[in-house]
Amino acid sequence: RNPTEPRLRSILCISGPMKSSLLRRILVRPPLFSKCRLSSFRSRPRFPKRSRIFRLDVRASTVNHRQTEPRATSGKAPAPSPLVTPIKGSVNFLQLRSFLEFSRHVGRGVGQVVFAETAVGGGVLLAVTWLGGTAVTPAMGLVGAGTATFVGRVLKAETSQGLYGFNGTLMGVIFSHFLFPSPTPLALLTLSSAAGGALCAVTQVAMTRYSYPFPILTIPFNLLAVGCLSFVRPLHRIGEMAVDVSPSVIDCMLSPICGIGQIVVSGTPLAGAGVLLTMTIGHFSDPRATNSAEKFKNAATSIAAAVGGSGLGCLTAYGMGAEIGDIVSGLHGFNPCLTALALATFYHPSKASLAVIAGGSIATSALTVAVSDIFSAMGTPFLTIPFCVVVTGVFGLSRLGGIGEKIGLKKRF
Repeated sequence: RNPTEPRLRSILCISGPMKSSLLRRILVRPPLFSKCRLSSFRSRPRFPKRSRIFRLDVRASTVNHRQTEPRATSGKAPAPSPLVTPIKGSVNFLQLRSFLEFSRHVGRGVGQVVFAETAVGGGVLLAVTWLGGTAVTPAMGLVGAGTATFVGRVLKAETSQGLYGFNGTLMGVIFSHFLFPSPTPLALLTLSSAAGGALCAVTQVAMTRYSYPFPILTIPFNLLAVGCLSFVRPLHRIGEMAVDVSPSVIDCMLSPICGIGQIVVSGTPLAGAGVLLTMTIGHFSDPRATNSAEKFKNAATSIAAAVGGSGLGCLTAYGMGAEIGDIVSGLHGFNPCLTALALATFYHPSKASLAVIAGGSIATSALTVAVSDIFSAMGTPFLTIPFCVVVTGVFGLSRLGGIGEKIGLKKRF
């Protein structure tokens, strides 16, 4: 302890999985650490395998009194205590490590758009957004994700899994598509994406802390984006420039893949393949999977759910008389795809979950066809509102009277 400073500061490095209760028991063990405060503590059941850095602040009065302390002599500054040895460059190292950790959280937030908790997959997904937009689209998606993650950390939320970044990513991508290219200046577009990401994080934290009983999904994104775009009405401008094109048989066969690409507002087969690649990377980098066989199984399940959900959505929309041009471009496939992907992520594979995934995809497509005319009249895209409504309804019905347990639905977490 340095007598000139009120606190003793040390760096504690932990590597390997360790239960949080055991860690707390070790750190608060008297007499040395009887009144310590652990900052940057992760309230997760197990720590990841990679090492983490924590800062341990201990009051000066709680240092073990069996250690001898140097006394200050008259006219001389107190000598530093041998208990603490300063390390040159440690502050820069911690700042760099903190920045890299924050960057990983932002990348995971981008990947969580398709339920892929991976920073590498998030980078692939940002590249996919470039296919259907402009060079500004990935940048705005990154701005939205970074702002949302930063605000989540400021509000003391757990951002390591990227759960506070995907809504901000979608805000940036949507704004770049419907507000640019246009008379909107690039600086104003960046500010709008950052503000949208911050508001998404605030809304999500509020819903979490007030015990919202269902998965939050993309509800904050839908509330804020529809409210903003209702003043711009971008579909009225796009409708004036639309040209009718007769689709070919190959276009109809590729419509489910285009629907997967429309998750990031890029209705092309290449974009759909990029989204599937992001999902595959996310499952193969999942630390909860014990072996390669389990990772391959989870990746195959997610890909099958995404393609099957999008295909069922396209068929349902065609049967309900939707415009063939909208079906081929994937506008009736991305909401059913998200529904199937979410239900396949939240529930264990079984006959009951397969039936629920198929029924949810069909219901989502039917709701999409029903609300598309309403939102077209408003000049606003319907975004992922059908997906949120159906998945929330499935969770509500499964909890009502224990229906989920009766039919054999088992949650993963």
